[in-house]
Amino acid sequence: EGPSGGLTCLGCPRVLARPAGFDFSALDRNSADDLDAARNAATAAGVADSASAPSLGDLLNLCFEELCEKDLVQPTFIMDYPIEVSPLAKPHRSPDKAGLTERFEVFVVGRELGNAFSELTDPIDQRERFEAQAALKAAGDEEACGVDEEFLGALEHGMPPTAGMGIGIDRFVMLLTNAPSIRDVIAFPLLRPDPSEAPTPPHPSMSDDDIVQAKAAAEAQGDHVRALKSAKAPKDEINAAVAKLLELKARIPADASELL
Repeated sequence: EGPSGGLTCLGCPRVLARPAGFDFSALDRNSADDLDAARNAATAAGVADSASAPSLGDLLNLCFEELCEKDLVQPTFIMDYPIEVSPLAKPHRSPDKAGLTERFEVFVVGRELGNAFSELTDPIDQRERFEAQAALKAAGDEEACGVDEEFLGALEHGMPPTAGMGIGIDRFVMLLTNAPSIRDVIAFPLLRPDPSEAPTPPHPSMSDDDIVQAKAAAEAQGDHVRALKSAKAPKDEINAAVAKLLELKARIPADASELL
């Protein structure tokens, strides 16, 4: 522990040694026996859902959130997060920190205020991580991300060594105002849609024949736009044709893709 009122820097596996009663840094992340032993230790420490953690890195992060985060009152930097929960961060360059990343988060009064890491610039490694995240998302993990092909394309062209840091201004305001919820400091918080409020079906008065005619008109207008571009027509004329195309497409119901 650091001095009162000062800054403390701790590795994520190290900070768990005492509350979890288990040294994560001594485990083999590829060993099924070590994963089972860590699950049992986490369950004994009272960590919910630890038995379903798919990997040692996920379990480490779960234990940290359950056992440690609330006790980080003084400004504390937690470093060396697992790869499984850091899909954009570069693997740690130290050979004795396999499975960890060059990432840190800063905590004050039990709340995360900032996140920073060395950016992963290897497109092959990044694709593998995105695909792993996409599999988690398909399995119902709301925090997982998908495969970002545009970002991968940029990495394949080349990306210099990069690092980034994000500080949550809303969380900082929570600290200053002692607000218990982040919704209390956001002017317009996002709300989940009410499932009881079913959306109104689009274009309820259009028959199948009307939809087919509307699609044909849009396709013909699309051909017209392409012809104008090929002929290098004046920009105003092309813009007017595109506006007409968008107007025609707006008339077609969103669920009409199956109609010919």
